[in-house]
Amino acid sequence: MFVENSILQIQGVVLASFGSVWCTEVLIRCIRLSFDTHSATMREGGASFHAFSWLPVGIADGIVHP
Repeated sequence: MFVENSILQIQGVVLASFGSVWCTEVLIRCIRLSFDTHSATMREGGASFHAFSWLPVGIADGIVHP
């Protein structure tokens, strides 16, 4: 009985650690993807990145300097 319980505990720990590793991996991939997209738009002359990130600034600039 004791052996079965310890095996179940070990399986639970292994599953929990795999789950947290998987979540961390997904999170890291999402962050990397956003950074890759960010740097790719920066490399393309920054036009799309500039329009995407500084849209409020551009609108305000257009109002101030038409």
